[in-house]
Amino acid sequence: MKGLLVKDIRLMLNQKQFFGVVALMAVVFLSVYSDPSFVISYITLMFSIFTISTISYDEYENGMCYLFTLPISRKGYVREKYIFGVITTLLSFTVISVLSFIASAIRHIGFDVKEWIFTGVTSLLLITLVLAVNIPLQLKFEAERSRMAMLVTFAGAFVVAYLVVKITSLVGVDMVKLIERLAETNLKGCVVFACAVWALGMLISYLVAVRVMEKKDF
Repeated sequence: MKGLLVKDIRLMLNQKQFFGVVALMAVVFLSVYSDPSFVISYITLMFSIFTISTISYDEYENGMCYLFTLPISRKGYVREKYIFGVITTLLSFTVISVLSFIASAIRHIGFDVKEWIFTGVTSLLLITLVLAVNIPLQLKFEAERSRMAMLVTFAGAFVVAYLVVKITSLVGVDMVKLIERLAETNLKGCVVFACAVWALGMLISYLVAVRVMEKKDF
């Protein structure tokens, strides 16, 4: 698995155009937006999705066939993608967070630390869950069909979320205010609950991805 990590890291470091575009977007966003949470979430999401592109590179011109002539198991390949995704997400989240703090200080923009922690942790967990949805889809449908499957998946999730908000509003419950109130009164409990949901989602995603990979023919 170490060899796969080295391969993906070197592949990422060779994407100079990608880094240039992301750096330019980060500078523009930090110069324009007064809310650092948006910038942090967006840039972190862009880096996390890079994990999906490494699978596309591996599949290019039957590259998977060559990879599995090496001493690499299918389960180890899947495990490496999740580890690489988490590493790149955490690193990008940390770097852009530090830059956002510096930019906020230079521009004299105040922010609530408690609120930032809640927003940051929530966005980080959601971004890695987005990654957890994408990895099995990419392994199952490959590049072209996985995009359509991803759109269908997120469209379905949006519809479900909309229906939940709509139904709760009909019975007199404001979900946004309820979440905000819970975050204000019990931030630690909300973070623990979010981490538990994240862990469950990642475990299910990993098991599905391993199952998909074990059934693939190369």
